Amino acid sequence: MKKPHSAEEDVKHIRKLYELEDKLRKENLDENDFLYKRKKQAEPILSDF
Repeated sequence: MKKPHSAEEDVKHIRKLYELEDKLRKENLDENDFLYKRKKQAEPILSDF
């Protein structure tokens, strides 16, 4: 069982997700590539959340 996260740690994870979203949007990918890359790159962040 994972130990509870502090609110500060949760905010860091959310910030990483927003940064990922910004980075991918700047790549001007088509919708399918964008969704695929976002899912693959967000998985490690979300698994730590």
